[in-house]
Amino acid sequence: MATPLEEFIYNGESDSLPIKKEWFDEDNAKLLLTSTDFCKQDRQHLSNYNKHRCSGSQVNTEYVFGIGCEDLKLGRLFPRDGIGLQSFRFDIRNPLARRWYWDTDIANAHYIIALKWAKDRELKCDCIQEYITDREAKLALVSSNRKKAKTEFIKVLYLGDVRLYSQSYNEVEGEITTEGFEFLTKLRKEVETLALTIWEENKPLWTLKTGKERRALKSKPNPKASLMSLLFQTEERKMLMIWDSFLSFKGRYLSVFIHDGGYVKKLEGETVFPSELLKEGAEQIFKLTGYNVKLETKDIAFDWKPTGPEKDAYTILKNEFEKHSFLLSHQVVSLLSNGKLEYLDTCKAKIKFAPLKFQEWCFDKEKLIDVRFLDRWVEDPKRLFYENVGFYPEASLCPPKTYNLFRGFNAEKYRPEIPLTKEEIDELIAPLVFHLNLLTSGCGDFIIKWCAKIIQFPHIKSDLALLIRDVCGLLSEGGGTGKNLMFEWFGNEILGEDYTIVVGDNDILYGDFNSQFEGKLLVFVEEAGGDSNFKSQDKLKAKITGKKLNVNKKMVAQYDVADHSNYIFTTNNNNPLPIKMGDRRWGVFDTNTEKRGNVAYFEKLVKHLSRADVKWAFYQHLRTVKTYNSSIQWSKNIPITSAYREVRQLNAPLYLKWIVSCLQNGHLANQNIGELYAQFRHWASETKQKGAGEITTLTTFGHLLNGENDGIELGEKKGVKGCIQMRWNYEKLIGGLKSLYLLEDDFVYKAKPQALVADDESKE
Repeated sequence: MATPLEEFIYNGESDSLPIKKEWFDEDNAKLLLTSTDFCKQDRQHLSNYNKHRCSGSQVNTEYVFGIGCEDLKLGRLFPRDGIGLQSFRFDIRNPLARRWYWDTDIANAHYIIALKWAKDRELKCDCIQEYITDREAKLALVSSNRKKAKTEFIKVLYLGDVRLYSQSYNEVEGEITTEGFEFLTKLRKEVETLALTIWEENKPLWTLKTGKERRALKSKPNPKASLMSLLFQTEERKMLMIWDSFLSFKGRYLSVFIHDGGYVKKLEGETVFPSELLKEGAEQIFKLTGYNVKLETKDIAFDWKPTGPEKDAYTILKNEFEKHSFLLSHQVVSLLSNGKLEYLDTCKAKIKFAPLKFQEWCFDKEKLIDVRFLDRWVEDPKRLFYENVGFYPEASLCPPKTYNLFRGFNAEKYRPEIPLTKEEIDELIAPLVFHLNLLTSGCGDFIIKWCAKIIQFPHIKSDLALLIRDVCGLLSEGGGTGKNLMFEWFGNEILGEDYTIVVGDNDILYGDFNSQFEGKLLVFVEEAGGDSNFKSQDKLKAKITGKKLNVNKKMVAQYDVADHSNYIFTTNNNNPLPIKMGDRRWGVFDTNTEKRGNVAYFEKLVKHLSRADVKWAFYQHLRTVKTYNSSIQWSKNIPITSAYREVRQLNAPLYLKWIVSCLQNGHLANQNIGELYAQFRHWASETKQKGAGEITTLTTFGHLLNGENDGIELGEKKGVKGCIQMRWNYEKLIGGLKSLYLLEDDFVYKAKPQALVADDESKE
């Protein structure tokens, strides 16, 4: 005789499909509708669900059978037209449900169904029984990743297709143990036998057309597993209906069907779902179906975190937009990918950023609407606004309301998780130090200090530019020593491409429009030369030492920014720049050409420079090496190289070049001014001096030899036998030329015999 509970359950059965009342978290729904964590399609689905509210946060959900299963009442129940919590992915469903429900579940339902069906047909099912009896141990046997192991068991049950268990179920990455693989192989044989038996038993169902494509079961990719899945889901639904009726009898409400479980509405103040209900419900399922199941509750968990209004779609988009754009007066300024700033008035900016939109829930229309971002942003009183633009590598010096073009050194992105030791740094930078010594013929330490100054004191100019000469020989061309490779690498990889400019045409240095030099720490002129450097030598000096840059760009009013540019020039020419006496703005170096054309060496160097740890090591070395932080210190410590002396000599006044030549040749004699002038003109002609035309007359020449010139005491003029004779003060003359680096420090004048004769004749 049936108990009252059993009678209630039986009487609850009906041919009509169930309609359930669902509750959802309305606050979370509003935030989910505007959250960019979910795609537009998901949010539109939620919007459609929200429209079907019958009152407050309630929706009536009608359940129906899947397509093709209506007449035979096979398979699961689904919300009609997707209007139900079951139809959402768990990451959206759970935030909507947790406030209202307990999540109940028939544990391991499909394997329990498989076991009973196998036993009823007297099929071998030892492995199926083992898995059900000791499930956790078998899951651990297969994989240390529980979800991976669970997925593998589902794949076995449905002959490799987890989607037959649930359309929302996905494969999981992970390793399977050898022992686990052996057990799964044995289990698969039992499942395959069961699936074949069920297939042969249900031939009338082979032609049943199911799914959106209405495809016959026999034509599906996995027909046997598809049929078994459909029948197992039917049994699953029967158990779920018993659980539903049982809860109703107990005064509880199963509000949402979710395959082999469902959401039970919480009672007011309830903190735990009653375990006795789970136990009694499982007993009723066993009595009425023979399935020995266990009912459990699961946590309704989710990673998505509800956020306040300050994190709505507009604010999220605003935060992203203001990483590269801001308002300056009436202009919208954007930092472009090439490091340059683009200035647009608001009308043009609205056109450019017209596609930039966000979705917002319109309560009047009860739907999501598109809003043009810039329209909202321009009117936002809290939009990002600056009064000026400046370049301040030392951030503490940046004035308030000034946009700082400096955003940190590029090398910072190579920071390793584990700091490098001093020994590791030294080893990694050794090839760089070696190459810098090659580029400067042994002065690599000075170049490293110069680079270190930019890292340690980027806001202080050294007022010192570098010139690296790679001069060709009589039978060889210059180049091929890795000048560009090293300095472009330092500029782009260590400092950053935004702070580096490579100049190929020297004329660009002196052009009217100069915005490309704004916000630069390194200006690398890869081939110094051309008349423009000599014609614009005053502008060049100002660039090297200037602290302000007047920015002149097309269609924009001129403005001043701090100038922190440091200059490197490389060349294959002897004399590419007007480096003259008294000019302490230059360090000049000649390259060692021993590696010129050595392909293997440069391939190895390029590969080494490409390593992230090398970039970080060099950056760390530059941060700690001792360097100079004032122009006076740099001026005092310029290496006086042979290249430096040669360039100074090449740019010295013509008459001093002649005097140096005479001293070096040992024939600078005390002679009449006219005779000296004749010698000078002959020398200028023979050596083809370009500036010879500057000294056209004897009078001009005489004035140059008069007393102290260019900081050098030459000697004195005396009248002898009606002529003006020049008497050289050799000691002071040579000392002065040495101080101007026009003679070597160890130079000693040795007069040749013809000079001594001329000297004696002049004394008579």
